[in-house]
Amino acid sequence: MTRRRALAAALAAAGLAGAAAQTNGHASINCRVGADGRLSDCRVVSETPPDRGFGQAALRMAGRIRINPRTRSGRPTADARVTIPIPFRGPAPREPNSQNATKRNSPE
Repeated sequence: MTRRRALAAALAAAGLAGAAAQTNGHASINCRVGADGRLSDCRVVSETPPDRGFGQAALRMAGRIRINPRTRSGRPTADARVTIPIPFRGPAPREPNSQNATKRNSPE
């Protein structure tokens, strides 16, 4: 699965669709990192724009994120906290179809 499809699936699973999925946004979450790299006890630290669902989408995506845990003497330690910024990008604007643009712009 491509990154774009994975993100689209995560956004859909998080209930972030419609207008919010077409908008750029950002959320930061703060989570506890287990010795296995899994995140737990996550909370939204910031969300822009507010009230568009990006914070909740980031929380739902946290279960899919794995990070390298902090180590001490070469062994992973549990319960360190980390803040993770998660950008959300709406689809890139499409270029007009050159044939359609030519037809629209040509005199008849």
